[in-house]
Amino acid sequence: MKRTMLDKTIVVLVVAVLGLVVVNRYVFQPIWKAEAKSELVTLKQELKEEQQDMKSELLDTSKLVKEEAKDAAAASKIRLQEVLE
Repeated sequence: MKRTMLDKTIVVLVVAVLGLVVVNRYVFQPIWKAEAKSELVTLKQELKEEQQDMKSELLDTSKLVKEEAKDAAAASKIRLQEVLE
């Protein structure tokens, strides 16, 4: 059976595609997974830091609000005593 140039070209292309698929599967995919995993780890760390910052800001704000409420209560108590006297 005589092979034409087209048949040879198709065989070469099929072999090249199979080679690329194998290289992608066993070489590049683990590299991509490792990169994605490292990106996820850094993102997780950033989110934890932001969460801790938000918690500390929330605690500071709640302390300020409590202090203002105490000051307001003391001021209203003084005003009430002045009015009653």
